[in-house]
Order: sequence, then structure tokens, then C-alpha cells
Amino acid sequence: GVEVFRLSGKVTYVAHQGEEHLAPSHTQAAYRLAVEHGLDYMKLDLHETKDGVIVTQHDADLKRTYGVDFAIRKSSFSQMAELKALPVGGYANEHICTLSEALEIAKPMKGIWLDFKQFSPDFMDRVFAAVDKAGWPIEKVMVATFNHWALKWAPRKRPGIRLVAHTRID
Repeated sequence: GVEVFRLSGKVTYVAHQGEEHLAPSHTQAAYRLAVEHGLDYMKLDLHETKDGVIVTQHDADLKRTYGVDFAIRKSSFSQMAELKALPVGGYANEHICTLSEALEIAKPMKGIWLDFKQFSPDFMDRVFAAVDKAGWPIEKVMVATFNHWALKWAPRKRPGIRLVAHTRID
């Protein structure tokens, strides 16, 4: 088994890309491991395929995780669904994960962080519709992103939603 490092006291654990060091980033296996290890929150990085499927993936392309030069916005979901992620931790048959699949896997957790890697008000509407359909109450959902447009629009779409502004200091 894997030994999970835990600090004592009040520490909140956020799975950035699932358990990305134990399974391919943003795959069902990485998400399931994060749940099994008792992490508190799942951060879901959101992109949309050219045919309107919302997928979870950190980068705008699939080079790092899948080894192919597919831009998510310019590729269909069916093209991506055939791909297998590069092996990590013995997981060699993982496919790209949809937002709906990730929301279902994360249900035992305290909450989810939504990171809009691309943004439009319509995209946000479709993301929130998927979150609602999956039964996630607003109290368990945060918009946590560098995207200032998403931070500005989220309270208009979901009054009372918690916001986390990512920053970078170089």
C-alpha cells in the first residue's frame, strides 16, 4: 500500500489533479486514489472539446498526459476518448475524464474546486448545470482559478459561491 503523508492539526488537503504522482493526472484512477486516501477537496481543471464535452485536464493540450499534440478546444471528445494516458504508477489504460465522471467520483469528499482554464458565461452555465445535475450543493463548490473573468461571473451565476483567487509570484 501507499503511505499517505498527513500533518497534524487543521490542514485541508486538496487533490490538485487527483493523485497525479500515483496515477495519470486528471484520470478516473487519480481521482479514485484521492478519495481512497481521504483527501478533502478535488480541484477540477475544466476545458471544453470542440463538440461541447466538458473534460478535466490541467493543460490546454494533451502532450504532457497523453503524449499527443491535441489541443482540447480543437479536438472532438471521440478523438480524445480513444487515447490512453502515459503510464504512471502502474496505471496504463486511463482515458480522459469528463466533468460528470469526476463529479461522481468526488462525491465522498468535502467539496470540489472548479478551475476554469477557459471561460465564457455560456461555458460556466454548462459547468454549473453539470454540477447541479450531479447533486452538488453550492456550499460544497468553490471556483478556484487564475481566471479573473470566472471569479467575476461566478457570483452572478451562483450567489454565495465561495471564490479562491489563484496568484503567481515570480
